[in-house]
Amino acid sequence: MLRTAAEIQEPHEPAAHPYGPASAFTSLHEHCPVPRADVPKAGAANRLFLCEMTDRTL
Repeated sequence: MLRTAAEIQEPHEPAAHPYGPASAFTSLHEHCPVPRADVPKAGAANRLFLCEMTDRTL
C-alpha cells in the first residue's frame, strides 16, 4: 500500500485506510460500551472480541 501511495503521489492513502475501522469502532463503543455491569458475560465476551479484532486491524 505504501508503494502504491508513493507511486500515485497520494500520501494520505495509508492514513485513510485505518480511518474506516476506527470510525466504526468509535461509533459502536459510544452505543455499546464494553465495560458495563448490566451486560451478560456472553455479550461482554463478544464486545471484547470486537475490541481485539479492531486492535489487530489497526
